[in-house]
Formats: sequence, C-alpha cells, structure tokens
Amino acid sequence: MHRLAAFALLTLTSVAFASEPVKLADADDGKKVSLKKGQVIEITLTSNASTGYSWSVASKPKALRQKGKPVMEASKAEPAMPGTAGTTTFRFVATRKVTGKLILAYARSFEKDKPADKTYTVVFGAKPKSEKPG
Repeated sequence: MHRLAAFALLTLTSVAFASEPVKLADADDGKKVSLKKGQVIEITLTSNASTGYSWSVASKPKALRQKGKPVMEASKAEPAMPGTAGTTTFRFVATRKVTGKLILAYARSFEKDKPADKTYTVVFGAKPKSEKPG
C-alpha cells in the first residue's frame, strides 16, 4: 500500500512540474496571468538589434526568477535581409505564487537618459478574465 501511495505521489509531482510554459507574445501586453510555484512563463517579443534597441527587465516581482539570459533570434523570413526584425525570448520560473507586475523595456543601452521606446507589462496575481463566447 505504501508503494502505491509513493508511486501516485511521484506521478502527480512529475505531471505538475512537466506542465507546458505559459507563452505570451507582443499582442499579450497588459495580460493578467496567474502563476503558481514551479510554473514557467515564456515571453517572445519582436526586436531589432541592428537599431541598437533591445529588451531588458525594468522590474519584476520577487517571486519570479529569470531562467538564463534572453534569447535573440533573427527573422526566419526568406530571403534573410540585413536589418530585419527578429525576436527576443525571456523565460521566468515562479518560486512561489506570483503577484505584482513584470515590466520589460525596449530601449538603447547607450541612451540611459532617455525613457524606453516602449514597455511590455504582465500583471500577476489576478485571475484571467474569461472570454465571452462570441
């Protein structure tokens, strides 16, 4: 009986940590998200490093830990053209239930006295609004 209980617990734990990450993109700016401990959020935003602009974390809740550095990818458009936009992907993991706001800023690192050209916000802690059938 104890083996069965241990197996069930191990199986449930494996399923809980194997869940797919919450994936967001440019169109999800301002979205409300609920994350529990261990959940991953992946945010992919349009960027163009050839302009000198890049995305960075302006502020984040303490319960979010960034997983590695942002990953920049060139455009997959054919033919590949110099100066075309690509994407930057951030990954974060929740160390506990997350509340607060994650704000990403798109700015030039060498223009520290200028505000970000644009920002991207994710709001945590609120339950997402259910969409009305349409």
